[in-house]
Amino acid sequence: TITILFLISILIFQGAIILRFYNEKKRFSGELKKFKNTDALYKMAYTDDLTGLYNRAAFHKHSLSFEVGGRGKDSIIVLFDVDDFKKINDTQGHLAGDEVLKEVSEILTKVFSFPDCKVYRIGGDEFAVMTKGIDEDAVINVLIGMQKCLEKESTIRLSKGYAIINGDIDKAFDEADQMLYADKLRKNIHK
Repeated sequence: TITILFLISILIFQGAIILRFYNEKKRFSGELKKFKNTDALYKMAYTDDLTGLYNRAAFHKHSLSFEVGGRGKDSIIVLFDVDDFKKINDTQGHLAGDEVLKEVSEILTKVFSFPDCKVYRIGGDEFAVMTKGIDEDAVINVLIGMQKCLEKESTIRLSKGYAIINGDIDKAFDEADQMLYADKLRKNIHK
């Protein structure tokens, strides 16, 4: 009788596992139906939830197309970092920090709204812009104009660096990052 009770309890346990598996499969199938639209999947995979900008995964995906300039002009990467962002989070709270990130995304989207230009949030308070078909002087003028506007109209300060992409996105990224870091040092701000 103990063996029969043991076998019955094993069958009940297996039945419970099968029932749970069936219910989970049914729930998962329902969830999967939501994602049949590939546009929704793409957006989830390549968009930053907070800012609506492209994310780091999109940056890597798109970077190959920016390794060669368009229309006879340069491809350029510009990196941005919010100055004293940790201080903003520590003194005003993370919701205030989120608002700063949203504002920066709006500013960069407006400033870099020309064709063949993409804006990314690639990390906490780090942003990148990749342009194609715009020469270096035009990018410098945009950066100078943006800086003057921020100084007049905003409390947000950004450090920045840029580099021309000459067939090697990693090298250009490093050059832009070094320029950004030099900008921070000049202003005596630590990353």
